[in-house]
Amino acid sequence: MDSLTREQRESVSRYQTITKTKVDEALSQLLKHNWDLQRAIDHRYETSRSIQPVSAVRRERRPFGFRFLLFWPLGLAWNVTWSLFSFASRLILSQKKRLIKDNTDLLAYDFKQVFESRYGSSHLDFFQAGYNQALEKARNESRLLLVILQSDDHDQTQLFCRETLTSTCLIDYTREKNILVWGGNVKETESHEVSFGLKATRYPFSALIGFKDRKMTVIERLEGYHDAEEMKARLDSVIQKLGETTISTGEENERENERRLREEQDMAYLKSLRADQEKARKIKKEREEEEKRKREREEEEEKRERYVLYLFSQFPKEPKEGRLTRLNFRLPNGERMVRSFDEEDSLDTLYQFIEIYPLLKAKSHQMNAIKPKDYLHKYTFKIHNSYPRMQYEPDKDIKLSTIPSLWPSATLVIEDE
Repeated sequence: MDSLTREQRESVSRYQTITKTKVDEALSQLLKHNWDLQRAIDHRYETSRSIQPVSAVRRERRPFGFRFLLFWPLGLAWNVTWSLFSFASRLILSQKKRLIKDNTDLLAYDFKQVFESRYGSSHLDFFQAGYNQALEKARNESRLLLVILQSDDHDQTQLFCRETLTSTCLIDYTREKNILVWGGNVKETESHEVSFGLKATRYPFSALIGFKDRKMTVIERLEGYHDAEEMKARLDSVIQKLGETTISTGEENERENERRLREEQDMAYLKSLRADQEKARKIKKEREEEEKRKREREEEEEKRERYVLYLFSQFPKEPKEGRLTRLNFRLPNGERMVRSFDEEDSLDTLYQFIEIYPLLKAKSHQMNAIKPKDYLHKYTFKIHNSYPRMQYEPDKDIKLSTIPSLWPSATLVIEDE
């Protein structure tokens, strides 16, 4: 129960009061129906109402006779009685469900109704709702809350109810001071929980609750029997001592609400401002990172172009004599070309040739170019045989003359990665 919210505890209490069940069963049914009090109560009464119909026993047809005439009136009476009982059960259940639907706060109304049935209609103005609702109302309206708990097991209960709670002077005083009054009998679940929370030890028990230190606090306790004058004097003495320091007036409550509202607005503004600043910071950081990546790409591309120019300036002319291999290349765009390579040329020579081929094709002028520093060149294509497929990696140490599939001639395919 400690882990439940206030509303959930109230639902458990109301379910117990209406269905007269234990805490475990009430909690189980409410959890089963997702804390829908109405549905849980309906299911409880539907379950308790369900009576297995008496199954008809097939009997062999017997001839009409004296025994049939003897028992026929009894059977007819039984059928009529059973029909009336079923109808009455359905009617009672329907009335219960209607009462539950119209008013789920039966617990809050019981105390006043029982009180008036015993002591008359002239009494303190009991608030007709649950304890938590009374507490919330007192807080919201900046009123004092007078909680009165009684127990039928104490001898002075009847005297206290008959004389103190029906006294005109006490009724007028609570109305004059605008005190909210809530009453309960500790035999009921909610009132029993309230007595436990207020630490009541003697009955009748009264507690005056007011707004203090930004929360509702018990500021006076009256245990045992007190007549109306004594009770009024005790309450008035406490109220006088509290004065303006502990009882919030409507104006003070309004100022407090305004101050709280300003604080919430300021906090919301600061939160929004921080969010905007964080968003701007992230955007700025992303922009800077993108610019940095762009500069790095541009620098990398510039180094690549310089490196290709360096390869072009260093690349030897096509050999015409000696031990040669003649290679036929098919480029990704479908273009074909043929070139001879020396036996000392390596696989890396083939990659260099494809890399600088656009410059060779354009018949660019070879000029001295400087190899860029801190640059590792990566080829963006692969070279492989047409059939059977064999891929060759750029390697300066592997000579073309040592590869049978490339000597003395071959057809190679250039494929972009």
